[in-house]
Amino acid sequence: MVWTITQSFNDWTQLQKIEKSGANRLKEINIDPSFWPVFSVSELAEYSARQRLWIAKDKNTALGFAAADVFERTAHLEEIDVDPYHSRLGIGKSLLTHVIEWAKDHHFAGITLRTFSSTPWSMGLYKKFGFAVTDSQPEYLKRIIEKEILDGFPKTGRVTLILNL
Repeated sequence: MVWTITQSFNDWTQLQKIEKSGANRLKEINIDPSFWPVFSVSELAEYSARQRLWIAKDKNTALGFAAADVFERTAHLEEIDVDPYHSRLGIGKSLLTHVIEWAKDHHFAGITLRTFSSTPWSMGLYKKFGFAVTDSQPEYLKRIIEKEILDGFPKTGRVTLILNL
């Protein structure tokens, strides 16, 4: 399978389905994401308009995506998901590579992200790229953690990772 990474896409419902199916993989480690919100169409369109959304696609079919925010001099990987039917093909690696290159091109000090410490498929990928667990919690991360809790994420088992650039 050949895919490309693009920032031009407009079928936001495909990305919402990928986000939901990606979250459903957490059931494999006894975490139920059933009530967690997915990005709205307007949120995805806003990420796209700000050029902070990368989509892996094969023709007109989305296979995965990544979305990033910016806080001070740090990029924050808000979401990265790959359709489970297309996992283990290097799509997540390719998306993460694009996000890292974007952050370097914009001279950010680093990239942060939040994830579950018990997800071997994501923790392994992040470690290969040099991300490390951090206890640092600048204000923007405190707000992200508060929102996660309001959205129904468990209060335990989540970690913050950082890649210093």
